[in-house]
Amino acid sequence: MATAAVSAKGIKLGVRLTASSDPLWFKEVKSVPEVGTSPDKIDATSLDSDVKESIKDIPYFSGDLDFVMNAQPYKASVASNDESNLNLIRSLGKNSTYTWVIVYPKLNLMCEIIGEWTWKMGAGAPSSVMEATVSIIPKSRPIWTKLTATYDVIYDVNTGTGTAPTDSNSPYTGGTEVTTLGPGSISKEGYTFSGWNTMADGKGASYDESDTFVIVENTTLYAQWTKDL
Repeated sequence: MATAAVSAKGIKLGVRLTASSDPLWFKEVKSVPEVGTSPDKIDATSLDSDVKESIKDIPYFSGDLDFVMNAQPYKASVASNDESNLNLIRSLGKNSTYTWVIVYPKLNLMCEIIGEWTWKMGAGAPSSVMEATVSIIPKSRPIWTKLTATYDVIYDVNTGTGTAPTDSNSPYTGGTEVTTLGPGSISKEGYTFSGWNTMADGKGASYDESDTFVIVENTTLYAQWTKDL
C-alpha cells in the first residue's frame, strides 16, 4: 500500500521484540499509510460508537503499511537502540514477525497488529536528511485500544538512596510523549547511576535522561546502577 501525503504529526510507531515486552519506538515518523473510509477493512467490533465515527481517519489494514522516517546515522557504539532509527531497524530479525504498535493521539487510539516486515533506504539528496521506509505486512486482525485514560509515571530508586525524582507533568493523557528525568539526588554507595528501565532487573525498556517514550499504561521507571571499578 502506498503512503499518502498526510500529516504524521503525533502518530507513533513502535515494535515489541516479544509479545510481552515494552515497545521500542521509532523517531520522527514523517509519513504514514493512506487513510480510508471502509470500516469493513478493519476489525471494528471492539470500538464504541464515538470511535466508529472517527473510523474514516484510521488507515486501511488490508495491505502493507508503509512508514517513512528520518534515518539517523547508524551508531555501532551506541548501547541503546532508540538512539537511531537505523540502530533499531538493524536490531530486528530479517523475515521475522513482530507485534507492531501504532498510536493515534488525536483519536485517543492505539492499535496492535502482528506482521512481518521489510525496510529500504530512500534515495536521499545532499540537501535533505536520508529517509528509511519500514513496511509492515499484516498477519493478524488489528486490536484497538481506546486511550482515553491518563497514566502515571513513577520513578523508583531501586536499591538506591535519596528521593526519587517526581514528574510534575504526570499523569499524562494516553498516547502522550514523555521525556525522562535525570537522577536528581539519588545515589548508591559503590555504584554509578546508569539510566532508567521499566523493570527493576534491567530487562525491560531502557532510557537515559531526556529520552522519550509514548505512554500507554501506568509506568514505573527503575534506577539502574553500574558497579564502580
